[in-house]
Amino acid sequence: MSVTHVAAALIWRGNKFMICRRPPHKTRGLLWEFVGGKLEPGETAEQALVRECREELGVEVTPGKLFTEVVHTYPDMTVRLTVFNADIGRQEPQLLEHSEITWITSAEIDEYDFCPADVEILAKIKAECPAEPDERTLRLFESQKELLDTFLSTGALDRAQYEKSLNGLKEKLGL
Repeated sequence: MSVTHVAAALIWRGNKFMICRRPPHKTRGLLWEFVGGKLEPGETAEQALVRECREELGVEVTPGKLFTEVVHTYPDMTVRLTVFNADIGRQEPQLLEHSEITWITSAEIDEYDFCPADVEILAKIKAECPAEPDERTLRLFESQKELLDTFLSTGALDRAQYEKSLNGLKEKLGL
C-alpha cells in the first residue's frame, strides 16, 4: 500500500488549539482532526499546509516549527502526517470544509473523538503543552483588562461594550 503524505496545522490561541470536525459524508466522518490535507505533486509540506488552510478555513496560515511526524495505517490507506505549529494571527477561520471548528486545551482532548492517526499527536500535546495559560498570556490579559476598566470608569465604554470586549479578549487569548 502506498503512503499518502498529509500536512496538518497545530494552530494555537493562548493555551487552546484549533480542531475541526470532518463532514459526515467523508471517510471518518464526524471525527475531529487538525486542519490540513494531502500534498499535491511538487508541493512541500509547508506549501500544502498554506493551500489547505486557505481552502478549508479561508485563512492565510504561517507554518512554524515542525511539531511532529507520524505514520498511521488505516484499513483503506497509510498516511504520513507532518504536523507544524502554525499561526493565523487575528483571522477568523470559516467553515468551508468542516462541519465544526472549536478551540480546546490539552486537558479537554479526551472529550472529543479524533481520527486514529491523530492519537500519537494528541499524546504529545498532552505531555508537552500545559492546559493552563502561560505567564505572558496572563500579563497581556491583565494589562488589556486594566485598559478596558479605565474605559468603563470614564464612560468611554458602557457595561455591554465592556463585557463584549472582555469576552472577545478572553476568546482571543484562549482563556
